[in-house]
Amino acid sequence: MRKFLSWLQGLFRKPSPPTEAQVALAMMSMTHEQELSCDEVHDLIDQFAEMHLRGENPSHLFPLVQRHLDMCPECREEFEALLAALEVTPSST
Repeated sequence: MRKFLSWLQGLFRKPSPPTEAQVALAMMSMTHEQELSCDEVHDLIDQFAEMHLRGENPSHLFPLVQRHLDMCPECREEFEALLAALEVTPSST
């Protein structure tokens, strides 16, 4: 009975957050042969953001940038900040 109660409690227990090692291993398992570095993404992110704001699908033209943004929280945060800045900036035309 004690084992059953322990098993039942385990079903409702919140899973523990992943360790840094588990996160690193998960990210490594998602790597591809062709990858962009953060610096390379920073060189393209303005074009990517402008296409996004025009309603285009930049991931078709820049699939490696999209893949990097999907995997890198720092670059994704920078992209979202750039989008926010561009959305409030009035166009010069």
